[in-house]
Amino acid sequence: MPTIRRGAPVLLALWPYLMLAAALLPEETAAAAAELWWLLTPAVLLANLWNACTLGDPGRSVRTCLWVKLVHIPFYLLLFAAGAVMVLAMVVPAFTLLTPLLLLMLAGMEWVLLAVGSSYGIAGALGLRRAGVFTRAGTAVRCVLLLCFVCDVFAAVSLRRAARRAGL
Repeated sequence: MPTIRRGAPVLLALWPYLMLAAALLPEETAAAAAELWWLLTPAVLLANLWNACTLGDPGRSVRTCLWVKLVHIPFYLLLFAAGAVMVLAMVVPAFTLLTPLLLLMLAGMEWVLLAVGSSYGIAGALGLRRAGVFTRAGTAVRCVLLLCFVCDVFAAVSLRRAARRAGL
């Protein structure tokens, strides 16, 4: 059990980068690695959701949330750049219909990753609410911000500062 508690967030932080690393493998190996990555993704995400919901320590939840979010920033920037290149490629008629669908799929995958990483912050915010650090409105605002791109990092920093001030 302690291995899952420590390993799940680390695996979540490295999971998107493992997909990118699989693309660097030789073609036949890359296809098998990508298939394995897609098959294991639900297990990794569900393990992290379970871990966040049962962690119990708001200070640790908030630290984990901030750490995971900071590790994911380069991945989000890389996918943003790929999306910008796809938009520029829309001048080619073949990509005019395909690009919006690919961008929606990329945004959806990124948001699922963001939501699972935010589950640690939401659990921490609820724990801080129970400890009397936040009001209901403050907790609700932070939980909503954790589910928005870019704002999630600011909300995670805010949660970390509040937890540190509360001695957690």
